[in-house]
Amino acid sequence: MAGRDLTSLLLDAPMEELTQTANAQLATFVTSLIVLDAVERLGLLPGACAGHSLGEYTALWRRVHSPWLMDPSRDRAWQRHAGGGR
Repeated sequence: MAGRDLTSLLLDAPMEELTQTANAQLATFVTSLIVLDAVERLGLLPGACAGHSLGEYTALWRRVHSPWLMDPSRDRAWQRHAGGGR
């Protein structure tokens, strides 16, 4: 991702390197995706995706890469549940 050695950045980078904005944002985004993956592997799936600031990108990534969230039958079921008819 981004042509970087993420393992080194996340696990070995000194604080001075990690706290540079470009590195901190990349590390935060990747860490968010790792946590999201771990939670989903436990069987917990989000009912919605939202985020603040950089978290919006994680939410967007999840929304775009989620077959479950993009399932039209799920959307219709939620609509019926909300009283919106068909």
